[in-house]
Amino acid sequence: MPRQPRIHVDNGLYHVLARGNNKEDVFHRPEDYLAYLSILDRFTRENGAQLHAYVLMPNHVHLIVQVSSLPLSTLMQKVQQTYTQHVNRRYARVGHVFQGRYKAFLVDDDAYLLALVRYIHLNPVRAGITAAPGDYPWSSHRHYAAGEGPGRVHTAFVREVLASYSMKSIEDCESLLLNPANGQTEEFPGGRPTRDPDGMCPAPEAILRSVAAVTGVSMSNITGPVREHAASRARWLLAYYAVRLAGLSAGTVARLVGRSPAAVTLAVNEVSARLAAGEKEWARMLAEVEALLGQPAPHQPS
Repeated sequence: MPRQPRIHVDNGLYHVLARGNNKEDVFHRPEDYLAYLSILDRFTRENGAQLHAYVLMPNHVHLIVQVSSLPLSTLMQKVQQTYTQHVNRRYARVGHVFQGRYKAFLVDDDAYLLALVRYIHLNPVRAGITAAPGDYPWSSHRHYAAGEGPGRVHTAFVREVLASYSMKSIEDCESLLLNPANGQTEEFPGGRPTRDPDGMCPAPEAILRSVAAVTGVSMSNITGPVREHAASRARWLLAYYAVRLAGLSAGTVARLVGRSPAAVTLAVNEVSARLAAGEKEWARMLAEVEALLGQPAPHQPS
């Protein structure tokens, strides 16, 4: 089956995720992290793009990139190919460094953007590598906290969004749980994150619990035969978040909700169309699910 073409939006803001091949490490020494950032800086400049946030984990990469009129694929293909050549030369190896195509998701909501920045900077903490975001050298946290750090990061736009939520610093975003429904914040209680061991994706059951909390629909109604409007909307929300944002397969989601993979794909397409039509309610709910997944998801009756 031919690959589906990627959707390009001029000046679009994208969350980019690239994994190591077979979950193997992408970076082995500090020089590798610096080489990737140098390559990324070179090609973002050449393509008129801007890097707004990043974290380079040992076996995967998260970026928030704003493109120009040139598509993201032009940038990322050059970055991944050039870095692969660097690794293969340095370690006398051949083959792929990254696992297939990178994933990219359009970021079209301020609350969702802040949730992503927070998630990216807390990735090393969730993975148990460091105790605090500032302890990890290979993320954009230091650019926001101290005005310096490895790589070139454009911080002005995210700072403006932080200010619109009455946040004075990146630490406010990382230490407080954002409630996109009303723009207010509350103390973030911490605790063990409900994510898979490598810190990449939420577990399917965690997404289900968070969707139940956001929509007010019980988990049993989401996964059961109930066809009422609220339950269907909750399934659509779960399907879109799990497939498009968490990178789970339609088959995995289908097994969770007791539907066919085709039905899951239809749900994903339905939410995609509504987001494209500018229905902000869906963007708000997606941001709330992400915010909840930054902490142990609340228990929902089954």
